[in-house]
Amino acid sequence: MKAVSNIMIALGIIMLMSTVLKGERIGVLERILKPKMIKVYENQLFAVEGHQIYIYSLPDLKLKQVIGKKGDGPGEYKLDPSRPLIVTIAEKYIIAESRYKVVYFDRKGKYVKETKKSNFSTLQVLPIGDQFLVYRYVSIVPEKNQTWFILSIFSKEMKEITELHRQKFFSYEDKLFVMPDNINFRIYRDKIYVEKSLEGYI
Repeated sequence: MKAVSNIMIALGIIMLMSTVLKGERIGVLERILKPKMIKVYENQLFAVEGHQIYIYSLPDLKLKQVIGKKGDGPGEYKLDPSRPLIVTIAEKYIIAESRYKVVYFDRKGKYVKETKKSNFSTLQVLPIGDQFLVYRYVSIVPEKNQTWFILSIFSKEMKEITELHRQKFFSYEDKLFVMPDNINFRIYRDKIYVEKSLEGYI
């Protein structure tokens, strides 16, 4: 009887959610065909396609600005087919990461600075105070060629200060995960929140 009542409660919640949550088309993003990433921050929408970041106002979806371009100069970057441009929207910066460097624009889209990545295994670099949170993968040959995802704090000179967490890569010890997992993390008010999903808790 208890099991039946639990099922009825669950069905009721699903029905309630289906009546409250429903999608509605609000417009079309102009000048963009195949965005690789879309993010919303405050009253703006950021769409990434190729080497460029398209900035739209909300809720009218009007294109306000396009920043970023291909090249080797300041505020420019080169991409490879295996890794699209990764964009992070922070309070003061729009941060664009290629495999080789991190470019900082202010919230108005003006180029501010850039940081070269220390090696090609770096996946993501985020500012936290006057330091950086660096997400990377490292291969360790002595341990059966195991590869690890590693989350660390780096100095502004991009030297490692401390390792916060590591997690084995998708394939290790002759096993392959059907649903691969990596380290999920967020920065909020200069605090770092890390999910240890393989251990079953946050």
